[in-house]
Amino acid sequence: MIVDEKLGEVPLRILYYHKGGPTTAFSIALTVQNTGTRPVQINVLKSMAGPSPDELFVGHRASKEFLLSFLGQDPEKIILAPGATQVVLLQPLRQAQVSSGLVLLNPVKPGEVTVKLRVVDPELMSLALNHMPVGRAKFTYGLFPQALQRVTVQYNGTPAVYDISIGDEPFLKDSRNGMKLAGNYGVVYLMDIQLTNPTTAYRTVEFYFSPTAGIARGAFLIDSQLYEVHVVDFSTQLRPEKFYQVALAPRQSRSVSLLTIPAGGSFYPVRLMLRNSDIRFQ
Repeated sequence: MIVDEKLGEVPLRILYYHKGGPTTAFSIALTVQNTGTRPVQINVLKSMAGPSPDELFVGHRASKEFLLSFLGQDPEKIILAPGATQVVLLQPLRQAQVSSGLVLLNPVKPGEVTVKLRVVDPELMSLALNHMPVGRAKFTYGLFPQALQRVTVQYNGTPAVYDISIGDEPFLKDSRNGMKLAGNYGVVYLMDIQLTNPTTAYRTVEFYFSPTAGIARGAFLIDSQLYEVHVVDFSTQLRPEKFYQVALAPRQSRSVSLLTIPAGGSFYPVRLMLRNSDIRFQ
């Protein structure tokens, strides 16, 4: 068992990032069960990546696909009768390979719902979902409120380089035992970046991705467009990676909406760097 939780009246987002053992291949199964006496409806957004031996790619792909699910995709609607159980996802978990995913469960018509994420033998799926023996192995997981971080930034080109930290302290804490979520993996960062050019010259503001803890990748939704950062290894690449820019006319202001998620397999925190660069046209 990886996760065993109740779904209340607020959405629940699950990030899993799991590596298969050296023996038999299994699957990761996420189920919802209505333990109440009235029907419930749950809307679901989800992404899956892997299995693959490329740990960095798997985490990045899961985060990227989850961000893309926000772009007008209709959620999957699950209606559960009293006592009913439904599989939300079933993903292979192969030997020494990583599987990862992000799932958003939104209780449109809430009730008494149990959410379980577990590793199962796919050939014994029915038995596994209906019988979990006493003394079963359990994995450690955290339950973190406030997993949506809103950040407001105002930048007018001063200083020349402005740093925004992603996945850094203060780390979220488990609401039950105080365990810190170092890196804030799976947390959604929603940024409102207000750019202003107070000068009489044309200017660009460049966006850079700069890891501070090791090798990392990034995926960003900027004004509903996806931008990806390829592998950046801080130990060998001292220069940050540019992935976006905004051109500003003299005295112009512009608002940029940015959405990102620290991805499993990457080393967070990272820095999002804003850099101004004046452009003078002849």
